[in-house]
Amino acid sequence: MKFEPFEIYYIALGAFVGLCAMLIFLPGETLLRTVRRIPLSAIMVICLLWLGTLLAYSIWRSKELDVSVSAHRVVPNSTNVLVLIYGWTGDQETWSTIVPLLKSDTRLAAFEIQSINFASSNFFDRNRNLEAIGRHVLGVFRGSNLKEKQISIVTHSTGGLLARQAILEAQDSGNPINVRHLISLAAPHGGTDVAQLATHLGVSQRLLLDLLPQSPYLRKLEVRWLQHRMSAAGQFIAETCIVGSDDRVVPRQSASAACQRFRLIDGSGHADIQRPTSMTDRRYDIVTETLLDAPL
Repeated sequence: MKFEPFEIYYIALGAFVGLCAMLIFLPGETLLRTVRRIPLSAIMVICLLWLGTLLAYSIWRSKELDVSVSAHRVVPNSTNVLVLIYGWTGDQETWSTIVPLLKSDTRLAAFEIQSINFASSNFFDRNRNLEAIGRHVLGVFRGSNLKEKQISIVTHSTGGLLARQAILEAQDSGNPINVRHLISLAAPHGGTDVAQLATHLGVSQRLLLDLLPQSPYLRKLEVRWLQHRMSAAGQFIAETCIVGSDDRVVPRQSASAACQRFRLIDGSGHADIQRPTSMTDRRYDIVTETLLDAPL
């Protein structure tokens, strides 16, 4: 079993804290006498518990990420589908205000509405890297009826990176996804300095290393995306990147990296740019205008 650096860090930290506690509270001869008095059975139980923990963790590491699709509206015989993809720490609540608006908008009556769900809220699942999560997202497109449709994708935060990766890997495999629009809301295409702080705190290490500005993952993804756009074999995708003027997580330069079109929404931040309150809300109509190919 191979441990990542952040995992070794936490194991070593736990051992260090335990050792320090013993040295502080059981000095000198008392410590030696205490160790000698510990029954062999107790030592064996402790070892078994430790090994059991490692075994359970190794089983978790080998399991597939749980990715599913939620159907918010089904339209019989429709050839158009709108797919929503949230990002790190996101869940269905991410789309709680925009989905009802999309469903009630008569201009989008021909669109089925679906969202892709994956575990992102617990500590261990957040520590999967973006490349691994992106492959699971691609699996959803390949394994569902989405491959028969014209797809429009709306993403929030790191969902934009996952969408780009899924599109690229599908193209490279010779079985492209039929994507018509890609609308990224506050996507850190160029990385975010917040990841730098979080990695120092030991939070979600593997994923956040991918989100560091100029990380190998982001550089490779950007180069591949630009090559795809300029390639004659690459499919045409109308891409729009949108960020709020008050976003303190993803700066404008990052949100617009390698993007075809860029739009700024005044007064919106990172956590609310995908939460319009009405159809006249600029956070909503900028999305629907793009979907309907109306001028922005």
